[in-house]
Amino acid sequence: MDKSYHGACIPLLMIIVMTMFACSGKDLRNARRYEGVKGDTLRVCVRETAVDEDLEKDSVQHRKQVLELGKKRAVALLIGHLRITYTALADAGAVEKKIIEALEKGTIIAIECKEDWCESFIDFPLKDIIDEAEKQAAGNGTK
Repeated sequence: MDKSYHGACIPLLMIIVMTMFACSGKDLRNARRYEGVKGDTLRVCVRETAVDEDLEKDSVQHRKQVLELGKKRAVALLIGHLRITYTALADAGAVEKKIIEALEKGTIIAIECKEDWCESFIDFPLKDIIDEAEKQAAGNGTK
């Protein structure tokens, strides 16, 4: 092999390695940026585009506001998920009670605010809801 080949390979190899490092950092961050059901957790994304300027970012008041918005989004996603997964429930009231309990256990896992928007990710536990829905569906002989 000639010297020019080696001379061209080293910079090319460095570019490839640097690109891999740059991409892997972003992928790790993006791996947590999703919305939906994964295992026994529902992750909700809340994006606020008109953030109140008087509201201090990541303050207790802002976190409460984010949780309330997350609960509303979680209810919409949960109802859709339950309707698709469990076609008939013997006692929907029992499942509804578990949903209300789960909404109170929501945990903000990330808040990112820029100048004119904030994006938050909130996790809600689904284990009790799924267990109750499974029990109800088994009682009906459906799922």
